[in-house]
Amino acid sequence: MGASKVDVSKGVALLTIYDMCKALSKSMMFGEIRLERKIGGKSGIYVAPEN
Repeated sequence: MGASKVDVSKGVALLTIYDMCKALSKSMMFGEIRLERKIGGKSGIYVAPEN
């Protein structure tokens, strides 16, 4: 079953907030949601520390 429009809207909102705050900390979490890894962009490669 696919994601509902509400789920997609929440995801977009979280990505927008993350994008605005990433300069402060890439390891921020929204509940249990966090960035695990990324490649590319101005800051290069990021891999989240293990908890």
